[in-house]
Amino acid sequence: MKNNFLIMLLLLFGASHLFAQGTVGTDFWVTLLPNGDEEHSQSPMEPFLKITGERPCSGTVANPFTGWSVPFEVVEGQAATIDIPLEQAYAQDTSDCVLETALRVVASDSISVFVADYRRGSFDVSCALPVSSLGSDYLVQTFNSAGDQEGERAALSVIAVADNTTVDFLLSCDTKYGHHANEPFSVTLQAGQCYQLQSANYQNFNGSRVSVRNRKQKIAVFAGNRNLAVPDISTMYLDHSQEQMMPATALGRRFVVTQTLQRDNDWVRITTLKDHCKIWQNGTLIGNINTNQPYDLVLSANEPALFLETSEPAMVGLYFTGCGDPWSVGDPAMVVIPPLEQQVENANFCTFNTYYSHTHFTNIVCETAHVSGMMLDSTNIAEQFDLVPGNTEYSYARVPLTNGVHRLSNSAGGFISHVYGHGIYEGYAFSPASMTLASELTVNNEPELEHPEGFEAAIDEMLSLKLLLNYNLSEAHWDFGDGSTAIETGTSMQHNYLSEGDFNLSCDIYRIGHQGQSIFAGRVSTIIHIQPNDLDEAHDNGLKVAIAYPNPGKDVLNIRTGLQDARVEVYDMSGRMVYGQEITENVTSINAEGWPAGTYIWKVVAGTSTGSVTEAESGKWIKQ
Repeated sequence: MKNNFLIMLLLLFGASHLFAQGTVGTDFWVTLLPNGDEEHSQSPMEPFLKITGERPCSGTVANPFTGWSVPFEVVEGQAATIDIPLEQAYAQDTSDCVLETALRVVASDSISVFVADYRRGSFDVSCALPVSSLGSDYLVQTFNSAGDQEGERAALSVIAVADNTTVDFLLSCDTKYGHHANEPFSVTLQAGQCYQLQSANYQNFNGSRVSVRNRKQKIAVFAGNRNLAVPDISTMYLDHSQEQMMPATALGRRFVVTQTLQRDNDWVRITTLKDHCKIWQNGTLIGNINTNQPYDLVLSANEPALFLETSEPAMVGLYFTGCGDPWSVGDPAMVVIPPLEQQVENANFCTFNTYYSHTHFTNIVCETAHVSGMMLDSTNIAEQFDLVPGNTEYSYARVPLTNGVHRLSNSAGGFISHVYGHGIYEGYAFSPASMTLASELTVNNEPELEHPEGFEAAIDEMLSLKLLLNYNLSEAHWDFGDGSTAIETGTSMQHNYLSEGDFNLSCDIYRIGHQGQSIFAGRVSTIIHIQPNDLDEAHDNGLKVAIAYPNPGKDVLNIRTGLQDARVEVYDMSGRMVYGQEITENVTSINAEGWPAGTYIWKVVAGTSTGSVTEAESGKWIKQ
């Protein structure tokens, strides 16, 4: 029945409509992050879900391992609330282990799911991504660990969607129970299992990478802090933070960040997917960071909006500062700001009132040319918008909300937004909708995200370039970095480089909007390192003629070279040759699945047919 239902949706709405809102769907996996600690809390955990929808529908929330299941009904204009028993989705102090604490939410029609990790005085909300918007590769952002107490660690949880999902971790910090920063490890999960991690004292997971061994499988990734101290440990009052991470392919390069009402300032954190990422604020270069070096800046009430642009895909998080007065309104909270590439046309959401009453707001950003169509519920709010000082092509508004269910829409174009609330001792924030458009580039069928340093190729080698998209392409604007460009309406392209050097390859991608217009959807880019075919010429110029990748690797070792009369050999550290073959293609793929983990020496030798053998290139390869 489920497959038939999806087919009917495709026939009724078309594939492009299915991808029109990446946070709306019929199938979700969610979990709860550790929140604070029992010793200093004002109440036990009281987690719950709120579910909204454009149309009446029904569904279930269930833990597939325990058999716990609860039905729900969505009524138009109302939010269904589902209280979650702790034993079904929560583990307080557990780290570095597999848990059966994921909940599956399935509905008969499209819904939005909001996860509330509620403990009185320690509270945050995240908007869940449906399975259709999940990915296989993630960048993680969290804030600094609040201190050395049990309830002050950063937290990370990964959920498998399918059985036998092998997840690879490369963490930026040590964990509570023994995994170390920059030491990769893997875990195999069954559908619905979680792998939960908590950071070591004073550390956090910012810049960590989590990916699936089999790229056809998907995972859901949640991250945050048990207790968040913003800007640092000197903050007197803390609060919980949690967000579901966007897939790496959905990260962007252009952002408008808006400041929180009723607060003096916010903290903005930028985390990059690649090294050597340049950051511009309102058109001025302000920083250059690597993946393990977040860039933080303060957004004050005197500067309520700013325009950020990054040279590499990035994640931008907005963090509310903690208050120093126990009766002040609001405490820290976290929200990931959607990039401008991920604008939506409408969003249904609800606000959250808890033990401590809240005031609620939404901050909205849209193109200035499209402000006229901006609606909140049934009211046009165009007059509430101001120009973004750093880029007047965009405008923003900060609008108070009543408690309840709301709808944002824009008949003229798209928008991004985030919703937040303040109460004494508490604050929450989430982004109610994002396109979750996935834009990915492959070079000779190798994903660009797995080659952060770029690709090696030979002079005049024909490269096969392909865009992997989950939306309808309007145009692809290619710039090959060698003076040549192309505009295509298809996703495939071929190109060869006629001279050696390093070339910046990029493609600006445009999608088809809901009114048929062409809308910028993002940029993909990489570096192509072109090497000469001639061995003597290469060595004279200090250039490589062969490269091994990925390094470190797992089950496949690839050797790329433009040499024709050559052979590849691989040796273990004792000097025993474990593999050898003649090179017949530009890329030689070697099955290393049965090899023990460790370090190997690879060599490419040239002149095998003439008998005058020369070692052309060699290096170390690490099998994980």
